[in-house]
Amino acid sequence: MGQKDEVFFQIWEIDIPPKSKHLIWRVMLDRMPSRENLRKRNVNLDDYLCPFCTQREETISHVILSCKEIDVVWKQCFEWLNVLLSMYNEPRAYFLHNPDSLV
Repeated sequence: MGQKDEVFFQIWEIDIPPKSKHLIWRVMLDRMPSRENLRKRNVNLDDYLCPFCTQREETISHVILSCKEIDVVWKQCFEWLNVLLSMYNEPRAYFLHNPDSLV
């Protein structure tokens, strides 16, 4: 079993609510209804920019990892939780490099 497969298996073993597991799984597979994914499915929108910063197309990676407006929220959440976190460019990369974070 490859590292990617192990991470996907570990998601379902985490002691968190099922809807949280489902969210992580969808993020890792890039199956969230981001504006980029909607555009790829030929859904017409007025624009495809991130609604928070309006600087880049809304992708899963952008919203979770690189949007400067959302970054402020993440930092406050991690500070509140007293968690140090190294961010990656892709959500999948974080979980693949930090599989213990799933347990």
